[in-house]
Amino acid sequence: MNGFIESFIPFFRRFAVESILLGSAFILTLVSITIYVYNSQEKHEDAPSINNHVSVRENKGSMMVEVSGAVYGPGVFETTVGARLKDAIALAGGVSEIADREFFSRNFNLSRYLTDQEKIYVPSYQEVTNDVFASRKQLLDYTAPQNIPQVSTEITNQEVVNINVATAEELDTLPGIGTTIATKIIQSRPYATIEELVSKKAVNKGVFEQIKNLISL
Repeated sequence: MNGFIESFIPFFRRFAVESILLGSAFILTLVSITIYVYNSQEKHEDAPSINNHVSVRENKGSMMVEVSGAVYGPGVFETTVGARLKDAIALAGGVSEIADREFFSRNFNLSRYLTDQEKIYVPSYQEVTNDVFASRKQLLDYTAPQNIPQVSTEITNQEVVNINVATAEELDTLPGIGTTIATKIIQSRPYATIEELVSKKAVNKGVFEQIKNLISL
């Protein structure tokens, strides 16, 4: 073994400088490769993927919407991107008793996605009855009524109507009462209390709230 090593000594003495340079270059190359591989692995572990970055940005997105009209808690609410109409209605406390629920279920798509700065207006039964909103319109713009008729100031001076004896014409003078509802009121007589208008289903709660101070027995 010693003889084998000694046979290389003349070679190393002759090419001593070249051997040192070659060995140094090999060591530097090996060190550089090691450092490069280590840094590449470290950056790969620390950097989030593109999909994760997009997901985080989407989850943190928010927008503002306004809900008004016949809801329990109208206002401006912050919600997340991707929220639907049902979420905005829930933030506003839900549809109130004065809303025309049949109209609402026919024209409002609760599964629809919301957009930022959107305004949602839920009409009352009186507004639908007075044609502020078109109840049979297939595609409805319910952002807000443009021309809401002003309630007459003469309503405070209106005579109290006796629901047990009033004619259809007299009942028709009450807010929210038309020919059809007036006929229902007459057909459901007599009434022991004014609240029986609701229990006998002559009017809904929304209409009753509008007329309860204008009727008597």
